[in-house]
Amino acid sequence: MVEKNDSKLSVDISQLSEKEKADLLTVEYNETGELIRHYGRQVWYIGTIFIPISFVCFIIFEEVEGYFIKSLVAVASNILIWLWLFLGMRMRRYLSVSYKRAREIESVLGFNIFISDTGYSPIFRFRTRLLMVLLTIIITCAWLIRLIICFYPCMKSLV
Repeated sequence: MVEKNDSKLSVDISQLSEKEKADLLTVEYNETGELIRHYGRQVWYIGTIFIPISFVCFIIFEEVEGYFIKSLVAVASNILIWLWLFLGMRMRRYLSVSYKRAREIESVLGFNIFISDTGYSPIFRFRTRLLMVLLTIIITCAWLIRLIICFYPCMKSLV
C-alpha cells in the first residue's frame, strides 16, 4: 500500500509478500546503482569543462598585456579548478548515502556481487578524490610559479 504523508512517499511493506518485498528492494537497488553511477560521472562531466578552460587560461595568460589582466586570468583559472574540486567533494555525500543504502539492500537480498565490486568501490572513490586534489594542487602551483616568473622583474625593481 502506497500513501503520501507530508510530501513524502511511503510504502507500507508489512502487507506485501516476501516476493513483492524482494522485487521492491531489487528495483530500489537498481535505482541506487544508477544514482551511484550518475554522481560518479557527474564530477568528471563537470571536470571535462572546467579543467580544459583552466588550461586554456595559461594560453590566454601569454596573449594578454598588463599585470592586472594576467592576474585576473590566473585567478579565474584557479577559481574554476577549485570550484570543480568543491563540487566533487559535495557529490561525495550523495555517493556515500547511495553506497550505504546499496550495502543494506545487498545484505538483505543476499547478493554475491556487490556494487562496490563493479569498479565503484571506496578505494576507487579514494583514488578519484586523490586525483582531483592532486590535479587541483598541481594547477594551483603551476599558476603560482607562472605568476612569480611573470612578476619577478617587477618585484626585483621594488627591492
